[in-house]
Amino acid sequence: MTSKMAPGVAHVDDEHFVINLLSLHNPHLIREVLPPRLTEPRRIFEDREAHLEQVVRKLQIESNHPVSPPSPSAPPPEALTS
Repeated sequence: MTSKMAPGVAHVDDEHFVINLLSLHNPHLIREVLPPRLTEPRRIFEDREAHLEQVVRKLQIESNHPVSPPSPSAPPPEALTS
């Protein structure tokens, strides 16, 4: 027994869970018992390429590296500095 306190998470929702299938052994077995709608990847960004380009350009601006010409779907540089 110890008197040290460890940070924890208070779980208030016992009906919804997040399972990181990439961190578990044999995730294919979990996929066999769960419906496909619960295991299929979900998009976080509608246009992944445009998002990645925006992040790269922002990092280039912050680190004072030259910025390559933008693609047509990328936001203008001034939108990244706000």
